[in-house]
Amino acid sequence: MISLAGKTVCVVDAYGLIYQVFHAPGMEMTNAQGEPTGAAFGFVRDVLGLMRKLSPDYLLCAYDMRAKTFRSELYPEYKANRSATPDDLLLQFDFTREFLKAVGVPALGVVGFEADDVLATVARTVSELGGETILATSDKDARQLLDDKTSIYLLRKEKFYRAPELAEDWVKTFFSKYSDIDKLKYWTIETFFPFIVTEKDLIINLSYNGAKAKI
Repeated sequence: MISLAGKTVCVVDAYGLIYQVFHAPGMEMTNAQGEPTGAAFGFVRDVLGLMRKLSPDYLLCAYDMRAKTFRSELYPEYKANRSATPDDLLLQFDFTREFLKAVGVPALGVVGFEADDVLATVARTVSELGGETILATSDKDARQLLDDKTSIYLLRKEKFYRAPELAEDWVKTFFSKYSDIDKLKYWTIETFFPFIVTEKDLIINLSYNGAKAKI
């Protein structure tokens, strides 16, 4: 059986990264043929930056496929109101795939599934094989994947976001909705906390607006 013990696998949310760079100021670039290249340029820059800064043992990129997913089959209105991907951006997806092929980085995509599903599957598989996963994504939905073997790397902030940070953010957000801390039900936090953090014996001492909580 393959073992990834002691190894780190970095998975890039390719679609999310390309889309983010596409809308960034100052990325209106074209090549000699007049084709838009700003998003592709930013993608290449960021992927190379990840290689240098994180030096993962393995690196791969997850792509959405240009096809309906199983979610659309279950619920036809799924993302029905989402705007179509701009033509100038669609063209650049092919450029990014060509770059990844040239540098030997796998581009993963599965018809019927989203890049999010690829991220989740890789994270679970790597964990089962004893390795650690870094998810390079700004998508907050990926936070549900955080545990002691899976972390998120925020490219723009150049920092990691891990399970303990998620737990603290959740508790702060929860408390911020109540002005009278004394009326909080302890079981509310106690019940949901295990679904947020899976690390054993994690204790958070939080002081928020003068109120202290220990979980």
